Amino acid sequence: MKKKWCMLGFLVVCASGYASAWTLDNTASSLAFATVKASDIGESHRFKSISGMVSSDGEVAIEIDLASIDTGIPIRDERMGEHLFQVIQFPTAQFNTSINLDDVGSISIGGAKTVAVQGELIVGTSRLKLAFDVLVWRLADQSMVVSTVQPVIVNAASLNLVSGVEKLREIAGLPSISKAVPVTFSLTFRHDG
Repeated sequence: MKKKWCMLGFLVVCASGYASAWTLDNTASSLAFATVKASDIGESHRFKSISGMVSSDGEVAIEIDLASIDTGIPIRDERMGEHLFQVIQFPTAQFNTSINLDDVGSISIGGAKTVAVQGELIVGTSRLKLAFDVLVWRLADQSMVVSTVQPVIVNAASLNLVSGVEKLREIAGLPSISKAVPVTFSLTFRHDG
């Protein structure tokens, strides 16, 4: 029996009742995070390119194009890609899990349900287990939106990114950059069938 794990868009298959693939719609989705520098200056950032698939057997893969980071400042995007994410060596981050396809099958069209999810985030050579709640909206037979109920806090130390954060801090001449980062998302999935 499949592990009862659901994560991000992985819930889409569960709720749909279909046994075929669902694909993430990047144009209708968002993945953002916030940073705090110099103690109390907050800034919001996003990734412009994300993709994902839920297979017919419940295997799920979400991929983030790390070079698509958008902070609103091009030179900072370049520095984050080079020093934080090392995009030449590690161009993408992944989230993988397995799901029970019947987990949220009770959601009706137009309805929503809060679901506890678990999964593993892979950035570079680091792997991080994550667990949090998502809200799943079933828009129609062919589409679903999955979003965070509250920000998911990811710590740079958990992904071995502290040296990259420190390098960015030095380049920018800042006294500090927070290592705890809140992440939010709203992901739309379309049924391929």
